[in-house]
Amino acid sequence: MDRTGVQQIVYQVGMVTVVAVVVGTAGSLAAIGFVEAVHYLNDRLLISPYARVLADNQPGLVAAATLLVPTLGGLLVGLVVQFLIREKRGLAPPDAILAAQMPGPTPGLGSGLASTLAALISLGSGASVGQYGPLVYLGALFGNLAARVRLNLRHQRSIAIACGVAAAISTAFNAPIAGLVFAHEVILRHYYLRAFAPVTVAAATGYIIANVIFDRPALFLVDFTRVEHSYEFLLFALEGVLCAGLAWLFVVLLNYSSEASHRLIAPAWARPAVAGLAVGVVALWLPEVLGIGQETLRFATRTDRMAAQANLISYGPTRTSAQKRIGLHTDMGVSMQPHMPTDPAHMDNAIFRDHVWYSKTLELREQWFQSWLDQ
Repeated sequence: MDRTGVQQIVYQVGMVTVVAVVVGTAGSLAAIGFVEAVHYLNDRLLISPYARVLADNQPGLVAAATLLVPTLGGLLVGLVVQFLIREKRGLAPPDAILAAQMPGPTPGLGSGLASTLAALISLGSGASVGQYGPLVYLGALFGNLAARVRLNLRHQRSIAIACGVAAAISTAFNAPIAGLVFAHEVILRHYYLRAFAPVTVAAATGYIIANVIFDRPALFLVDFTRVEHSYEFLLFALEGVLCAGLAWLFVVLLNYSSEASHRLIAPAWARPAVAGLAVGVVALWLPEVLGIGQETLRFATRTDRMAAQANLISYGPTRTSAQKRIGLHTDMGVSMQPHMPTDPAHMDNAIFRDHVWYSKTLELREQWFQSWLDQ
C-alpha cells in the first residue's frame, strides 16, 4: 500500500472517531438536559410524587393541577405540532430509521427542535408516555447535523445518526450496551464493522459523561446474584410471551384510540388537550399514571424505602442491602430486625423446599390438618 492509501486510512479512522466523540458528547448533554428539564417541570407543576406529597396539605391545589396541567400541556403540544412542525406530527424513531436508511431529505432542524419541545411539554405536564422516543430522535438530530459536514466519509450520515442515538440511549438509561445494540438493531438494522467502532465510542462517551462527569444515578438499582432454580427459566419464557401479548394489545388499543380521536375530534390541535384531560381525570383516582412512572418505580425499589417499610411491619425486604438498614419500630421503638422473616436467627427453624419429603408425607399432613380442624 502506498503512502497516499495509508494517509487515507488514517484520515478515515481519525475523522470517524472525532465524529463519534463530538456527536456522542452533544447527544449525551442534550439527553441530560432533556431529562432534567422534564424532572424540573414535573416538580414545579405538581406532577411528580415528591411534589404532590409536599403539597398534600393543599388538596384543592393538587386536584386542580391534576386536571389542568395535563390538559393545558396537551393544548400547547397540539399548537406546537400544528404550527411549528412541517410534518404536522411528532417526529419519532421511525423518522430516525428512515434518515439512516434512505438518502433522501430529512425533517429540518426547526421541525426537529419543535418536536423535541412538544415532547418536553408533553412529558413535563404529566403525559403518560415514555422518554425513549424523543431521546432517540434528539440523538438522531445531532447525527444528522454532523452528516451535513463534508468529511468525505463513507456512510457518514447513517454512522453519525447511529452514534447520536447510541449516546442518547446510553446516557438516559445508563446502559451503554443497550445504546450500542439499539443503534445497530433498530437504526442501522444490521451489524457491520465500519459502524461498530464509532457507535461503541459514542455509547461509551455518553456513559462516561453521565456517570463520571455528572455522576447521575442509575435508572433502577436491582440486586441480582443468580438464578436459584432451573425451572425459573421456564417462568422467564412465559413472562416474555405474556409481555409480548400485552405489547400487542397495547398497540391495538393505541391504534384504535388514534382512529377514534380522528373521528370524534375534528381539530387536530385539540386532540392532545382532550387526551390530557382524560389522563387528569384518571389521575384523580390513580395519580401514578401521571408522567413516565420512573419516580414511582425508583421509589419502590430504593434500599432506604424498603428498610423504612420494615420499620413499620415485619415484612422482609426483597433487597439484601435493605436488610442491614432495618432499625427500630416507628411508634413502639423496638428493634424490628429480630422480627423479620429473613433474619438469620430464623433460618434454623425455616422449612426448606423438599419435594420428595412433601410427596411422601402428603397423606400424613392431610390427616394432621383434618384432626386440627376437628378440634
